[in-house]
Amino acid sequence: MTYKESWCKGLHLPPVLPEKIRHSIHPPRWLFVAVLCLCLGVGASVSLFLGQDDNWDLRNYHLYTGYSGLHDRLSIDLAAACLQSWMNPLLDIPYAWLALGPFAERPRLLAAFMGLWYGLLIAVALALAWTLYDPWPTARKWAAIAFATIVGTSGAAVISQVGTTFNEIQISTLVLTGVLLLLRSLDQKEDQRKFGAIVSLLAGVLLGLAPGLKLTAGIYFPAVCLALIVVLPPREAFVRCALVVTGWTLGFLTAGGYWSYRLLTQFGSPTFPFFNGVFRSQWYPPVNFFDRTPLPRGVWQTLFYPLYWLGDTFTTVTGPPFRDGRMGITLLLGLLAICLCALGFVARRVGFAGRLAVKPFALSGAQTFLVAFTAIAYAIWLCTTSLLRYAIPIEVGCALLLPLLLALVLRSRIYTTHSPIWASVLAGIAAALLLTTSYPQFGRTRYAERVVSADMSWVRPQSLVVLVGATMSYIVPFAPRDEGISFVGLTDVTFEARGFRLADEVLRRIREHRGPITVIWDPDDTWRLPTLQDMGLYVVQSSCRTFNASYETSKARWFHACDARIEPPRQLPSPFWLQAAHHYKEIDVPQPTPGWSYVAFVKSVGEAARGKAFADDFEYLWSRAPGRPKQFDEKLFPDTLYILDPSLKGRALRAMDKSSDMLVEVDGILALAPGWKNCRACTARPREVVSMAPANKPAS
Repeated sequence: MTYKESWCKGLHLPPVLPEKIRHSIHPPRWLFVAVLCLCLGVGASVSLFLGQDDNWDLRNYHLYTGYSGLHDRLSIDLAAACLQSWMNPLLDIPYAWLALGPFAERPRLLAAFMGLWYGLLIAVALALAWTLYDPWPTARKWAAIAFATIVGTSGAAVISQVGTTFNEIQISTLVLTGVLLLLRSLDQKEDQRKFGAIVSLLAGVLLGLAPGLKLTAGIYFPAVCLALIVVLPPREAFVRCALVVTGWTLGFLTAGGYWSYRLLTQFGSPTFPFFNGVFRSQWYPPVNFFDRTPLPRGVWQTLFYPLYWLGDTFTTVTGPPFRDGRMGITLLLGLLAICLCALGFVARRVGFAGRLAVKPFALSGAQTFLVAFTAIAYAIWLCTTSLLRYAIPIEVGCALLLPLLLALVLRSRIYTTHSPIWASVLAGIAAALLLTTSYPQFGRTRYAERVVSADMSWVRPQSLVVLVGATMSYIVPFAPRDEGISFVGLTDVTFEARGFRLADEVLRRIREHRGPITVIWDPDDTWRLPTLQDMGLYVVQSSCRTFNASYETSKARWFHACDARIEPPRQLPSPFWLQAAHHYKEIDVPQPTPGWSYVAFVKSVGEAARGKAFADDFEYLWSRAPGRPKQFDEKLFPDTLYILDPSLKGRALRAMDKSSDMLVEVDGILALAPGWKNCRACTARPREVVSMAPANKPAS
């Protein structure tokens, strides 16, 4: 055999689900083409029915990155689309080209086109179900295949992303196609081993293309290799894994190699700005983005996370609320099957197998591989991202395994005459899942005359346009072309990079620009406007205007635009600032403070500002340790200089340790310097602030 037949490794149990000889007569090729066309039609129809895509990520970066890739704006714009400004544009180029070109006035055609990827996913899921259940008797096989395909392609992760620019359906289709190739190759005969090698290499290419296009698919490659190790003998597993690794490398370099090279040469990191704690680009702080919010909390959530999704208010893994029982039911059936396997092992060891009517069971190599892949991929997903959008292959895999696990748990003898009962059970479970699933709403709108529109004709030639805040980069394609217009973003990623080259480059472009400067912001994000002063920009109020930009013309979003002028930063002449820049690793500005700005600080301390982390109320580093002081409710960090709004003076006096910390007013700016009194190298001694605040205690 080319695989380990026993599911309970090493027990060599006789199978309850024996394999049947496959039909020697294969369906005609035209039938495959007809089924594929039917699946594509279903995908396009579902996408058309769900409405026009208008998700936050689309407005924030998907349209822009596709447009930027088409027109090579990597060096022209800077941080225009927040953190995602530098993502591989290949997946977004088709949408951007169609939305801004042939389908600009045909939003329904664009929605149907974007749904074709969902149709391909349906076809792949159908092929997986066919491969998995083809050995079963005809009466049982069709019910299992229909159940697995319908339930697997109607989950919360899949349907919520049909026709959208999240691109998870595209990369999931590549991953599942690679899994399908490996699955079908496990039953090959000895004289077909060479084809198994070719298939493994091709599967690796598909698995590599997915993370090359979008890094979130990287979790499935180790799951495939570990599943091969579980199923195959050691020597064959090593050869197969080596071929998969080789193919993965080729696929990754094909899809993402060129883009990684451009990022490496321009920004010093092949994945910029992600994984900068590994690659250490001077353009960004050395941090690895890791959002812990979706991760399970506590032991019980870690063990039974999908069961928490059975309610309709769970939002941790999606953002919007949803309800889905596919993965939860699979988890319960899998745990029950493991318990029955353990019970059978113990019963046979003590000689009570016959008395307890414990029936042994086993899985074929293909079945074992899919079980192992789904379980391992789920474990990796649970420990890394835990975002439902990234779990489409896991969701599909769980639905594919449901009939198999149900048969194992019930010890179903699939060659008996009770096929109608079996089909009724599967139909009942499918109906329950379909009726109770509640899909997260990531943003859709009704169809309009145009896919997207923005009035940018008023932008003057040679302008530098400063985008203040997120979800505005989709207006960039509507600015007049070939007129020297460039964009920079004052967004989270820019302010997180203060002290590093990215923020310095944004600042340099602003201060050295010789043409008009225009500032654009969303009126819903006026809280970001103080960041303009932080970069030395001041709005000319008499020049302000409004303009509309929208994915729905009848419900336009009105943006504000004003001319801006550059003013020299305020002088900070005290030597305190230079010594503080050398002494502290981080500068904390809880609120916009009159007189203090990033440009003024840089001017006063020069190179000492490089490599500093800056934190404030609107922008913060994700990697910062939990327990960050919130306006001095907790113990102060000894390596942080706090620049205070005057209203916080009383709280600072209560939180500080008067024996070592110093609260001073220097150059008209209130600052709290933890540990300054114990610093022998800190010779600058500004006059301390005297206050009638009650006697304080050192914060614990």
